[in-house]
Parts: sequence; structure tokens; C-alpha cells
Amino acid sequence: MLDDDLMKEVIQELITESNEGLDQMEGDLLAMERNEHDDDAIARIFRVIHAIKGSSGSIGFDKLSKLAHHGESALDKVRSNELEATPELITLVFKMMDGLRAIFVHVEATGDEGDTDYTELQNAFDNYTPNGDIEKKEEEEATTSNPSPKEEGWGLYEDDKTTPPVSTALKPTTDQTPPPPAHIEAGKSITDASASIRVDVKQLDTLMNMIGELVLTRNQIIQQTSSMGDDFLKSTAQRLNSITTELQQNMMKTRMQPVGNAWTKFPRIVRDMAGDLGKKIRLEMDGQETELDRTLIDAIRDPLIHIVRNSVDHGIESPQVREANGKSSEGILTLSAYHESGQVNIEISDDGGGINVGKVKEKAVTAGILTQDKADKMDDREAANFVFHAGFSTADQVSNVSGRGVGMDVVRSNVERIGGSVELTSSLGKGTNIKIKIPLTLAIIPGLLISSGNERFAIPQMSLLELVRLNGANAIKGIEDLCGKPVYRMRGDILPIVFLNKELGLPERPKQKNIEDEELNLIILQSDGKTFGLVVDEINDSEEIVVKPLGRQLQGLSCYAGATIMGDGRIALILDIQGIAHISHAITNTSGQDSSKNNAHDDATSSETDTLLMFIAGKTSRMALPLALVSRIEEIKREKIQSIRKRMAVQYRGKILRLFDIADIIPNLEKVDITENETIQLIVYSAGEESVGIIVSEILDIIEHDRNLTQNTETEGISGSFDYDDKIIEMLDVEAVMRIANPEMFEDPNSPKQIAG
Repeated sequence: MLDDDLMKEVIQELITESNEGLDQMEGDLLAMERNEHDDDAIARIFRVIHAIKGSSGSIGFDKLSKLAHHGESALDKVRSNELEATPELITLVFKMMDGLRAIFVHVEATGDEGDTDYTELQNAFDNYTPNGDIEKKEEEEATTSNPSPKEEGWGLYEDDKTTPPVSTALKPTTDQTPPPPAHIEAGKSITDASASIRVDVKQLDTLMNMIGELVLTRNQIIQQTSSMGDDFLKSTAQRLNSITTELQQNMMKTRMQPVGNAWTKFPRIVRDMAGDLGKKIRLEMDGQETELDRTLIDAIRDPLIHIVRNSVDHGIESPQVREANGKSSEGILTLSAYHESGQVNIEISDDGGGINVGKVKEKAVTAGILTQDKADKMDDREAANFVFHAGFSTADQVSNVSGRGVGMDVVRSNVERIGGSVELTSSLGKGTNIKIKIPLTLAIIPGLLISSGNERFAIPQMSLLELVRLNGANAIKGIEDLCGKPVYRMRGDILPIVFLNKELGLPERPKQKNIEDEELNLIILQSDGKTFGLVVDEINDSEEIVVKPLGRQLQGLSCYAGATIMGDGRIALILDIQGIAHISHAITNTSGQDSSKNNAHDDATSSETDTLLMFIAGKTSRMALPLALVSRIEEIKREKIQSIRKRMAVQYRGKILRLFDIADIIPNLEKVDITENETIQLIVYSAGEESVGIIVSEILDIIEHDRNLTQNTETEGISGSFDYDDKIIEMLDVEAVMRIANPEMFEDPNSPKQIAG
């Protein structure tokens, strides 16, 4: 007999591998139900159940083996085309899987299979298989739970009909080599499978904490040795630095897993709930491969389940209601994940009825959570987000899935606990979108160290876009006033400015006696998809920082995300960029920069002069265009340019940016030879959601000029010309050029498309 420790290992291995197999099987069954499965799906499903039946029987778990056996018999007939995989049969298989999982939970907790009776479920399988056949098979396989000996057989192999008792299960065989286990992919050797091992997550957490302390120690050593004259000590410290960095990076990789691991249960949840509620719902998932720290995957699993269940129950309407409102009877629930600015964004969207903010306010007032006066003053966005209030529910009655006011408040608190945020937007009659933003990891992040008001702070580099330093007169005149708010003009964009000292109540930096000595440090940051500038006293350095949570007394301060220990042993607070932006009202206007840019454009068109961007097109032609029409000016590496259907393009801010040379549109211009330069300059022009990049030879200057042009009607794309600094400058008609080069930019996405033929 196996000793107790070995038996525990065998049981744990059975539970782990069986649950992995059931997860795979669930996906195959759902695909089969939608007729989206491949030819091998039923074979994979059968192998999972066959393996569970044999393995559990070999170590004396009769209930597991018998339940799996009844399901296997039905699946065998599906495999041999004697039975059709009807939705009713698939539902029975799902119930069997739930039963197997429940037994595994009981085995792991207590060591026995529990006292739940599955006879009724087993009899239900018999209704889909001729009773005589079942009885015959049960006689033939009566030894499954107490089988006759067979060397090296664990019920994992496709040709196993019997399995050995526990006492002979591990005996080696000498006369034959068994076929590979069914749960190992075809073509993959057992040696390959044993190349990976399972490690307890707690062990990884312990290692991560130790590496965090090592990083702190590394930082202290590097700071102390940098001022010493001992070259050997310096080189040793640098070696420690590189080893620690490599160790940290590899440790992070071991903890990263696809976010889709947290989504494996959702297809089944949506299927079952939709069936219970009489709804038709299609679940679409995108970005499952997006990687995230394992700890965070575990932390977001429950919040996501709450959101998905609420979307199915409250969000998407019944087929009758949808059809009455002119919608398809089938609702769509979409899960997507993607990286952005060093964070992972997870969006859950539905095309349901949206949130009725009037009903939200009414329920809140009735429940005594909100006064009528405050409800009347509350805007729609604020009212919609009231669903995150503890104990609040808009459900008219309590069901088995929702209505008790427990869930959405848990979602927000759990996400915020791991340094994330939740945003909800909803449109009545059109649907609801919930966006969860979470950091890639909680342990160690790259940070920018800054000083303000004689205090040191750290800024997560995931929010950092750019650093700007203004000197002398520019430090004073660079920040302008727009409608009473400080702004900074940056390459055509008008950015709101936040002074960190002012927002945190810190001493202001004293003015310099000489204007030449003045300097202003501006950190360009991004939060909620919008950009703003943060003015600080000094920018010190960048380094890896170990994030420590704030104490309970400080957790209510929205401007701080945590703390870290510096190389000299002092503590620096980590700024919460989103919190800073909100308390300073830098991004309260949802149209933010767009409206600023439009205002700038309006100002330019309403005055007698225009602000123009002057550049060289082709080889030598001097041209200009209104600066208000320029989204950005970019410089890209030549090797990043790709060819897509004979058109140049480049990856730009998560999208494909099409490129073109003006010489391809305007005649008699000598085309830019992009092979001559390592870097290429672009003017990015946008119309609606579409953007293109205009390749130019050189950006010359930003100038002010009146609108008096010498008209030029001979060349399409040129609206006229003017003299500047004794040179003729042609005015580019950007829209006319774009309509030739990229006409789809100006198509109405809602207009019907003509179909050829």
C-alpha cells in the first residue's frame, strides 16, 4: 500500500490534473454546442472523462469513478455517432462535471467523497443510452472501482479497460512500454511534460517578497558606493545591480499568466444564466493572451464574475424586449483586455438596455441613501456610478443571481485594494461599459523620483509620457492662462497644468533673483486617457521601487498610491496620478484636450493671423499648414515602417498609422527618399477617429502669418502661397490632399455602403 504522504501527493495530482482537464472540456463542450468545434473535440472530451474514471477508481474513489463512467458511456456513443450531442445531453454532461468538481472539493477538504447521491443524474444518462447496453457495459466494467491487476495502468491510457489496485499501481513494467497518457498532447513526449513543475503560489509570493527586499538593499548599496573612490567596490555593486535586475525580471515572468485564466468560467456562467433567464446571449472575448501577475488574476476573478452576472441579469434584455426595441433578439456581452501605459485594462461591455439614472436616483432616495435635493443636482454619470454604493440595487425583486445589493460595491473595493480603478459608462437603451484598470504587478515597479517642497516622491513610470524643462524667460512665459486655468502649449496641444506644491500644500519654490537662473520642471503624464503636465521642483532619478501599502490611517488620501523605502533608508510616498488629476480638476472635462484644441483653432480662425507649421515637403518645397490642424509631430525609426498592401504604415499608439508622401499626391514634387535617413519626421493629421502620418523632409518653424494668400488654382491640394523671409511658402490644403490619399477618413460610418455587382 502507498504510505500516507505519497497517497496525498497522488490524490492532489489527480485533483489538479482532473480540474485542468475539466476546464479544457468545458470550452470544447461550449464550442460543440455552438457548432464551432474542431474534429478532435469529442475525442478530447472523452479522454478527459476516461482519465478521471480510471484514475479515481484506481485509488478507491468509487463515487467519482461511477459518475464519470455514466458520462463516459454517453460520450462514447457520441464519439461513435450513435448519439447526437444535443443541448439536453450537453447540459447533462455539464451537471456531471459540476458533480465531479464538487466531489473533488470534498476529497481535498476531508479526504472522502461526501454523501451526495448522484443516482438521479446517472439515471438521466441512461435515458440517452439503451438500458441494455448500459447494463452490459456495467457488467463488463464492474471491475473499474476494484479492478484486476494490469502493470503500470492508471486509467489514463486510451486502451485501458482495467486499472490496478493501489498496491500494484506503481509497479514498473519490463515487458512493454505503455502508450502516452491521454492528457498529454499528441507528439509531446513524457520528457517534455516533465520539464515543468507546479509550484505553490505562496512560495512564489515569498520569493517575490525576498527579491523586493533584495532590490531595496541593492538600491542602498549603489547609492552609498557611488560617492566612494573604491573602483573594485563600485564594479562589485554594478555586478550586484545587474544580477538583481535579471533575477527580478525572471521572477516576474514566473508570476505572469494570461488574463484569460480568470475568464475560463465565464462561457459556462453566461450559458447557464442565459438559459435560466430565457435570454439569448453571445459572449465574445478578446485579448485573453494579455499577461498579468498571478496574484492580480486571482484578485480580479470574483469582481469580474459579479460584473458578468450583473450584465447577464440586469444589462441584457429578454429577446421579446430587444425585438420590441428594434434590436436583435440575441444580446452581446464582450470581454476585452489590453495593455495601456504600463497597466492592464479589462472592459466588460453589453449592448443591453443601459442604466436608467432616473430609477437609480429614485431607488437611492427611497432607500434613504440620498436626499431628493442631492439627487436632483446629480449628473447622469455620477448617478450611474451610484450602483457601486454598498447595499444598493436596482433590482425589483431578489433572484437566485442578484438583487440583494451585494456585488458592485465589492467589485470596486476589491479592485481599489490592488491599486486599480473602476469606471462605468452607460447609455440608456444602448448598453453599459465597465472598465477596470489594474497595474501589471503590485510588488516592484519602475519609478521616477522627484522632489517638491523639500519632500521626495515617486511617480510610477507607467503614467509618464515625457519630461520637459523650461529655462530662463521660457520658465516664466511657458505657462499661460486659459479661462483662469494654467496651460502649456506643446506641439499644438494645449495641456492643463498642475502645480504639485499647491495641490499638496507644500512650500512654494522661491523665485530666482536673475531670470536666467529660473527653471521649471514639467512632467507630462497620462491619466484616464487624457494628458496633463505636473510641475515639480526637481527631477532626481529613475529606479526600481518596491511598493509598500499605506497604513489604514492614510488609505483615504486619494493622491497617494503607496510608499517606498529609498536607498538612504528614508521613505518616499508614491503619487497616485489619477488621484492628483482629479483633486486638481485637471481632467474633469471629458472632452478636455479636444475642446482645448478646438478653442485654439477657433481663436486662430477668429483673429487676423494664423499660427502655421512650416516644413519642407519632398526634397526642397517649402510648405505650411495651420498648426491647429496638427495632432502631433513625431519622429520615428526608419526600420519601424512597414508595407501593407503597397502602402506604408507604422505601429502608433496601439493602432496602425498609415503614412504617405505629399509628392505622391501633388505633382512636380521630388519624393522623399526614406532610405537616406535613420529617422523619419511625420506630421500626424486626424479627422474624427482616423489619423494619418504625412512624411516630410524637415520641420522648419512655427510662425504667425496673416491670411492673405496669393491664390493658386492650378495645383490641386495647394490653396495658395505667401512670402515669408524672402521665400515663397505654399499653403497645403490638408483636407483636399487627404480626400485624395485617404478618402475613407471622411466617410460617414453610419452611411450605407454600396456593394459592387
